[in-house]
Amino acid sequence: MPSDFRIFVCAGILTVLTIYFTGYGMEAVKRAFTIQIIANPEIYSKNITRKDYSFWKHKHKNPDFHSQENLTTKLILLWSPVYRSAPDLTKYYTKDCPESNCKVTTDKNLFSTADAVLFEADSLGALPTKRSKLGQVWVLTDMESPAYRGRQLAKFNNAFNWTITYRRDSDIPFYYGYISKNANKRYNNESLNSIKSKMPRMLWMVSHCTTPSKREVYVKELQKYIGVDIIGRCGTNNCNREQNCQKNMLNRYKFYFGAENADCRDYITEKAYRTLMYPILPVLRGGYNDSVFLPPSSYLDAHKFSSAKDLANFMKALDGNGKSSGQYFMWKKDFISSDDPTKTESFCLMCKKLQNQNKFRRLYRNIDDWWSGSKNNSGNFCSNK
Repeated sequence: MPSDFRIFVCAGILTVLTIYFTGYGMEAVKRAFTIQIIANPEIYSKNITRKDYSFWKHKHKNPDFHSQENLTTKLILLWSPVYRSAPDLTKYYTKDCPESNCKVTTDKNLFSTADAVLFEADSLGALPTKRSKLGQVWVLTDMESPAYRGRQLAKFNNAFNWTITYRRDSDIPFYYGYISKNANKRYNNESLNSIKSKMPRMLWMVSHCTTPSKREVYVKELQKYIGVDIIGRCGTNNCNREQNCQKNMLNRYKFYFGAENADCRDYITEKAYRTLMYPILPVLRGGYNDSVFLPPSSYLDAHKFSSAKDLANFMKALDGNGKSSGQYFMWKKDFISSDDPTKTESFCLMCKKLQNQNKFRRLYRNIDDWWSGSKNNSGNFCSNK
């Protein structure tokens, strides 16, 4: 065989292998760090599940993580008092992890031996002056928006290695809810049939009356053009959870106003996921890109309308057209919504990353800018400054 031909064949094989392993590795890493969320209509029909981490499926193939036999037990210390107390914290946070390679504690006496220490953003007053050992990972965690907290983090620059927040660009994302594949296919036309007989008004259950997002101002304008009933501290009637008031209300109305208290990047709370569990059409308003988190045609995005009047007119048109309003419930044939936070998935991912700290080593030089700077603002309704 001529030498030139052998070189050509070898080069071809090397190119194919490079493309394969590089592509696989990048895709595996990408999927290992995110929960599979509905992003666009192209993946609308795929089997998207809550627990679809690639390392659960490919943990022996993914070169970025250690194999089972190389795992060492990692200790996670929950420093802040806001974390839930449970008889067995390890079981509470990591019971469904594929490998039980983490221990979780709130005992600050174990600070010197902890591999990771979690600090809640609202409880940073008693932060230790330095790490207790080389390689100890400090993690900033918060599920509230910076606008709600009103706390600046500039003095904590160069302190944190990882973040656990609702933002997708966190080192470890932690979501308020999720959309998953409807595996049992027990969908019926209940939503489609009941929506026709519902009150053509919008319901808003709210407890914070003045917010950075100015949602209360938007609703006041919306009330000029369509009926909006406000329930809770900011309205005329309270809703007793013990008496299933919320459930009954959500089953009576045709529309629900699901506005967040702050227009912050990726800040989508349980309100959206919980509303989607009922036969009611959510009208959402927030700083997040809702098409990334939610199925297409499952909600109305208030930001997509030029004015409150424009939105109200569209809602009235839907009320008079059962076929058009029905399209906003067709997604329920394939998917279901849950307001169960992704606690376990997030802790499992942190345990995985602790097994390979060198791979994921980083330091936030300016945590204040990352958390409450321009990247997190939407229309200046997310700033805490």
